[in-house]
Amino acid sequence: MIKPKGKVSQNLSITEINALLRSTHKLRRQMLLKRKDIEFSLKVFQYQEIFYEDALIYEYSLIKDKLFSYEKLENEARTLLDGTIHKYSISNEHFLTERDFQAIQKLCNELDESNIVYKNGLTNPHPPIGVLMVPTGNSTVQNVFLFVKNLPYKMNIRVSITGLHKELALLVIVYRLIKRSPSQIDIAAFKDLTKIDALKTLQKSLNKLVLTVPPQLQNVVRIEFDGFEKLFSRYLNESVDQASIDWQDIQPPPPETVIPYAKLTEQEIEDTKSLLDKLIVIKLNGGLGTTMGCQGPKSVISVRSGLTFLDLTIQQLEQLNRQYDCDVPLVLMNSFNTHEETEKVLQKYSHVSVKIYSFHQSKYPRVDRETLLPVATNMSNSESECWYPPGHGDVYQSIYNSGLLDQFIEQGKEYMFLSNIDNLGATVDLHILKHLLTDQTKHEFVMEVTDKTRADVKGGTLIEYQGKLRLLEIAQVPKEHVDEFKSVSKFRIFNTNNLWINLPAVKRIIEDQTLHMEIIVNNKAMDKGINVIQLETASGAAIKSFEGAQGINVPRRRFLPVKTTSDLLLVMSDLFTLNRGNLVMNKQRSFPTVPLVKLGASFTKVKDFLSRFESIPDCLELDSLTVSGDVTFGKGVSLRGTVIIIANHGDRIDIPPGAILENKIVSGNLRILDH
Repeated sequence: MIKPKGKVSQNLSITEINALLRSTHKLRRQMLLKRKDIEFSLKVFQYQEIFYEDALIYEYSLIKDKLFSYEKLENEARTLLDGTIHKYSISNEHFLTERDFQAIQKLCNELDESNIVYKNGLTNPHPPIGVLMVPTGNSTVQNVFLFVKNLPYKMNIRVSITGLHKELALLVIVYRLIKRSPSQIDIAAFKDLTKIDALKTLQKSLNKLVLTVPPQLQNVVRIEFDGFEKLFSRYLNESVDQASIDWQDIQPPPPETVIPYAKLTEQEIEDTKSLLDKLIVIKLNGGLGTTMGCQGPKSVISVRSGLTFLDLTIQQLEQLNRQYDCDVPLVLMNSFNTHEETEKVLQKYSHVSVKIYSFHQSKYPRVDRETLLPVATNMSNSESECWYPPGHGDVYQSIYNSGLLDQFIEQGKEYMFLSNIDNLGATVDLHILKHLLTDQTKHEFVMEVTDKTRADVKGGTLIEYQGKLRLLEIAQVPKEHVDEFKSVSKFRIFNTNNLWINLPAVKRIIEDQTLHMEIIVNNKAMDKGINVIQLETASGAAIKSFEGAQGINVPRRRFLPVKTTSDLLLVMSDLFTLNRGNLVMNKQRSFPTVPLVKLGASFTKVKDFLSRFESIPDCLELDSLTVSGDVTFGKGVSLRGTVIIIANHGDRIDIPPGAILENKIVSGNLRILDH
């Protein structure tokens, strides 16, 4: 049996519980790694937690309040042992028989449990009581794994004449003893006490932080912190588990909930101005360009013909407003990282025929993983790494808090088109807008999805779960089903994060407090070495909170994100033409998908990327490009089919001007020297 070393504290903290959990998980792995029976170890590792968090808290509560001791638990169980073995006819042989299984089943049935005894494997990952056996060739059972839900008495033992059935009976009796005890502390009540304590401590810290800002800003900060407290409280109460989906309950979305884009194009667009006058465009502008080696907001990186993401977005809307004499505004959700710089850049657009608004994404404190308290002690002069923007799921609450939501509703706006500013394919689509405003069914939330390729296997997908259309992210998938999730054959579509959302519906779910999004727990390490957690949400996860939610399977051209310089190579190439802010696939391209491009570490930063190309290669007939090492490209290079270029460490490859590489592998050392 496993019991903690040393004395148990009278005042058990969340930190102490977490420390114990970490040590027991480590012990579990050590136990399994020492086993020679690898197949058995893998089964146990995959399907069973040897130590449950509930069990540890339960047992701590029993011991610390002196209701039971380990010795008392064992002694009281053993006083009932002989009678129980006799009553249920548990034999004392060195291997299990069918009679034993019947006796154990009879015992368990009397305890009002069902489906709890399993022979040669498990079908239920967490039965209340169970036994997992791996037989040997001579029909005897050599390895036995015994477990009782909500107790840490989990053993794998070698069967002996004196061992197996007494240990099994002890497990069952201890389970009954604690289950029926009138003086026990309810496990939920104990957990609630620890959570309330953690939340109160956090609230005190947040109140101190509020007092560190000027009085005129304290109300704004307090409103933001209220949102953080709610998120943190959910994190505690839900015992957030990334793999919280019951895989067996997942169903493909019904056909009527994900419709093909082609169905929308069958109808003519009439009275375009009246449609567009009911729309606002929101771009998520909270990201920095640091991953591409740039300073400041990512939206000001030059991506095509000297134009930035922001330039292209404004050009698109300006053309729309002029062509149809309408008023579609641009709304930017900035983070605290991007707001100041973006406001400076926006001054140059004062002449354009697009109204530009902006609002702040929330600013939440990073929380120390050990203490569950904010790392920051002062809001005025604390380092920026003590804070974080809580994901784009914050858009609903933040636009509501800003007052812009009410303002747009008063102006007669009905829908927002929300997308990432680095997705150059996310332009206003009149067919989708007409569908939203004229369909007989009211669709409060529409998500654009598109067909998966090899590059999109980690993207979230739409499913039906518990009667609702829901976004399933890879972080929610149980480890044993990750490969299945990545399969293009089963999950054929993924979320582009182009969302069309009804504005009055956003107001309703915020005020009714019915907005629910799964919490994403992001573990980070600060430069100071402090391990912290960030609690985030994703905007697409809100789909289940809206009525009439729907997916539209759109062409791939509507998903053209630029996350890396590999993506940048594609949008700068002749694969696309630029027309008033819109990137359009070159008609000379034989098929509508873009090539799969992977550039190595030498190309990561935009500055380095540009220095390695005298001109961007011709990619019209390219299927796949992989480049690794010190590689440069001369002017007028053409890439066709599958091209792989690998310069080993210490080598350099210069692709000469005018070279045509078609289905080629280039490796070694190739340098062109001036003379």
